[in-house]
Amino acid sequence: MTMQLRIYMWAGLSDLDQSRPAAERLEIVECDLEKQPQEDIASAIGNAAIVVCSIGASEKDILDVTGPYRIDYMATNNLVRAATAAKVEHFILVTSLGTNRIGFPAFLLNLFWGVLCWKRRAEEALIGSGLAYTIVRPGGMERPTDAFKETHNLVVAGEDTYVGGLVSNLQVAELIACMASNRRASYCKVVEAVAETTAPLLPMEEQLAKLPSKREPPPELDELEEGEKLVPPKPPTSNETAEQRPLSPYTAFVDLKPPSSPSPRPPGAAPAPDSPDAAASSTVLDPISGDQPQQRSLSPYTRYEELKPPSSPSPRSPSATSAPLDAPVAAASSVVLDSSTNGIPISSDQPNQRPLSPYTRYEELKPPSSPTPSAPKL
Repeated sequence: MTMQLRIYMWAGLSDLDQSRPAAERLEIVECDLEKQPQEDIASAIGNAAIVVCSIGASEKDILDVTGPYRIDYMATNNLVRAATAAKVEHFILVTSLGTNRIGFPAFLLNLFWGVLCWKRRAEEALIGSGLAYTIVRPGGMERPTDAFKETHNLVVAGEDTYVGGLVSNLQVAELIACMASNRRASYCKVVEAVAETTAPLLPMEEQLAKLPSKREPPPELDELEEGEKLVPPKPPTSNETAEQRPLSPYTAFVDLKPPSSPSPRPPGAAPAPDSPDAAASSTVLDPISGDQPQQRSLSPYTRYEELKPPSSPSPRSPSATSAPLDAPVAAASSVVLDSSTNGIPISSDQPNQRPLSPYTRYEELKPPSSPTPSAPKL
């Protein structure tokens, strides 16, 4: 039986090949895995670093009794031997659920001329070859379409976990691509893959890393994966001083900086001499003279007297006399209007008692007085 091998050259690609699309970098080679000698199969593999084998007996030839033996076991075994001779770095084999565990419904596939038994023989041949391998056992892939992954999340489990389940071809293809790019996480492991609606959506790399490995990965795999990662930027050396990002935009644009307000302090207290804002808040230039520093005032009314609101007289008791003339409020409250006259002001040296009632000045607003009750005459 003639088969086509799709081999992707993962190693040894030139810069020109890297710029080409991935579909153009695939090389399709036709060879007969049953009849051609091992040298021809190894020549077809070439210098490929990874080989993925997903061959199987055709379901259309269900009357072919020898199909599972010839294809699932013999042809796969020939490819494993040729890959060993070609010194392939990693071999990925796709088999099926139930190859090493009896259970329903996977065991029903053995009715098709013992296909699971022959797939298990192929797995044993790969494990005994000494190659770095990964065995993928997917669930049923007949009914699911590519849109199956939109409602079913992929579950990656260890060997002999499931005996039934469904998964799409696209999900298995994505899992194989993840294994090829994360060879340490998939090194010498047997993986079962199904898709479930209740499963959480987890990264494939994380699920693969949790599974146990049959062999300890070699140290060169770590170096290979570290070399493929992006090189982090080098820290600045002593000769190359890195400029730190300023915390404020006003550092670069001084003209946008808002004016600074003086630090709050008690009235009459001067700023400390070591204070950072002592020099900035202690003296300012007089806008009139321009060169004579003066003490910053706490009120804008010191410079603009016409904007100062009128001061109200300080409250005092009715019997108290007017305040001295040198008091702050004396100038504004020294003159009062006499309530007994028609608003003629009196001198500040003749104190007058402040009336307690507004009716003293405005007689017409005074309510009528009621007669004083007197005792009845006997």
